[in-house]
This record gives sequence, C-alpha cells and structure tokens, in this order.
Amino acid sequence: MARAAAPRLSISETGSAAEAVRGSRFVIAAIRAGGQEARGADERTCMEAGALGQETVGAAGAALAFRNVPAMVKLARVVEREAPEACLVNYTNPVGMVCDALAQESAVDGVGICDTPAELAERAASLLYLDPEAVVPGWSGVNHCGWLTGLYERERDPDDPFPPVDHLPDLFRDPERPRRLHRGDLFPVEAMVPAVPSEYVFFHGWPERALERMRGAAATRGEAILAMEARLFAGLDAAETPAGKLSAYRSVLAERDATYMQVEGGEGGSDHRPPPGLSGYDRIGLEVIRARLGIEPRTIVVNVPNRTSAGGPAVPELPVTDIVETPAEMDAGGVRPLPQRPLPRDAGRLLRRVRAAEREIAKAALTGDAGAAAAALREHPAGGPAAAEVFPRLRLSG
Repeated sequence: MARAAAPRLSISETGSAAEAVRGSRFVIAAIRAGGQEARGADERTCMEAGALGQETVGAAGAALAFRNVPAMVKLARVVEREAPEACLVNYTNPVGMVCDALAQESAVDGVGICDTPAELAERAASLLYLDPEAVVPGWSGVNHCGWLTGLYERERDPDDPFPPVDHLPDLFRDPERPRRLHRGDLFPVEAMVPAVPSEYVFFHGWPERALERMRGAAATRGEAILAMEARLFAGLDAAETPAGKLSAYRSVLAERDATYMQVEGGEGGSDHRPPPGLSGYDRIGLEVIRARLGIEPRTIVVNVPNRTSAGGPAVPELPVTDIVETPAEMDAGGVRPLPQRPLPRDAGRLLRRVRAAEREIAKAALTGDAGAAAAALREHPAGGPAAAEVFPRLRLSG
C-alpha cells in the first residue's frame, strides 16, 4: 500500500527497531501494545463494572498507559543509541502521558501529536467562513483535555503595529454556531464561552453522561474498530493489485473517520468534513517535519514541556515541568511553546485535576505500580471508586 501511495519513495521493511531508526532524522512512532483486542476488552470490562473507560480516558486509558509507556521508553532508548540526532514524532496514545514518561526517562528530542486541536480549529474557522489554513489556534490544556481559546491570523505584516485579531468571539454571536462544532451535542453553549472544549473534555466534565451514552451503544469503540479492521483485512486479501489494496484501506479509513466520537458522544453534531487529501494526522506530522528542517517554519499545536523561551509556563494553570498541549513556534532551531491566556475558572480547575492524576498514572506506568495508578484514578474526574476497583482487572501489560 505504501508503494502504491508513494511510488517515488524508497521503502524498506525490517523487524528490527534498531535497523529501522538507524541514522534517521525523524522517527514517527504509533504503537499499540496489546493491539485493539486489549483496548476492546478493557472498554467492555470497564462498562460492565460501571466505570468510564475509553481509549485514553478513565481506567481503560490508564491501562493503555501501562502497556504503551514502557514500550515507548524502550523504543526511545533505541533512538538515543541509533539516531541521536533524530526528532521523535510521537502519535502513541495516551500522547500526554507517553510524552511525560519520555521526558523523564530519555534525552530524545521529540514532540507529541494529536489532530484534535487542528480539527476543532478548522471547524470553527469554517463556521466563520475563514480559510482554515490562514488561522493559528490559541489552545491550552493537556492531550485530550484542551480548549480552543482563540483564532488568529497566520500570515501578518511584521510591521503591523496592531495585535493579531482574534476571530473566536465571532463564533458566539450566533448560538447555533457553537452547537455545530461537535458531533453529538456534547456541551451546553454556555460551557463553550469563551473557550471551546475539545470532544474529550466531555468525558472529564460530564462522566456520568458519557458512561450512559457508551452503555447505550451496541459496541464499545474498541470493538467497533476491531470489526472495521476485520473488514479491512478481508478487503486487502480480496484485492488483486496494490492499488486495489490501497482503495480498500482508504474506504475503511473513511468509515472510521465518519464514526469518530459517535459511540462515545452520540450521533449527529458537527457537519464539518475534512478537505480532500491528507488527513489531520498526516498533515500535522508533515508540518512538523518541514518546520524542523527549516523548510517551512510555523506555529503548530503539539505536546511539549510547558516552558516558554522566557522561562515561564505556556499554559499558566500548570507548572513548567509538565507536558502540555499548546501552540509552539517550530523551526530548525527547535520548538518554543507560546504563552497562552488563562482558561475560565472552571476549566482551569478541571485541567489541574486531570493533570494531577495523569502525573501519578504516568509515574506508576514506569514502575508498574498498579496500586498507585488505582489511587490516582480514584481522584481523576473521569475515574472514581469504580475505576479504581476495576483497574487491576484490565490488561496492564502488552
């Protein structure tokens, strides 16, 4: 499929991580220790126990951290040895906790990527009839618990004495616009002013509603993805040419994108459709590579340490030692997080609670301390006693 999609590229395969990364300038990592089977089983066990469990949230999210964090730290050691100049572009979930562990346990240069900030900003820009490519989002939070706080012009005259215009307040002049931002009518309009929560904030801020919706679905998201993958491999087996296999893949990918957040958040909602061509993950990864090579420096929302060039926090609610999801200037000289405006009081309080629990879960994943992770889950907004109780029964290793 890769050769059919990019015939001009030279592509090789290996079963050795060391051989794969040796001498690389960039290493793109997206792993799932235990596969979708572990995810599906965890989500089902959580739901039956009355605990909220989604891929990156609640007890199932903590279990994924237990599987993926040690594997990613092991990979980072290989990158340090075989490609010391490489930038590690991490897509592995839970992105924030994985990046937290990598920052603590390795010296690898890297960023974490999620397409949620870019896609929410694109939807907001489209509703305002703005060119999504011409705006930079204000964004504050941690991975899967972040808020859109602004929409600014990307290209400006450097001699312009006026500050960039924030178009986000225009979104709230018509109460129907915010309602169209998310699939499934997740938030009341008043909860989106003046900062728009990402879809995943629904799990943290309204966990009872989220669990109710998940229980109403015929399958968990992990189970739904497993069924899609079965159809994918059947289609790959049936296709007789590389182009046919690529077509089968793109068909299932479109189905997956179209059903994103439906199991967790309900049907309907956003009428946004991504532009043709690259999907969010693809585009952001290539933007990072081009920026880090100095080809096209730009501001990108990434997961990085919370320290600006001036030494203060980019996300003011959290300490500079935390991993946060925030806009950062990126070029051949490195990655520089930009200071963000404070979140509304309730959002800031929720963010601090989520991050406090995630710190402990990431630390526990490094040591394999299931008891410490369960204690942190008990205090997590998307956790509680049921999550703490079910956690030891989940798949905690790959």
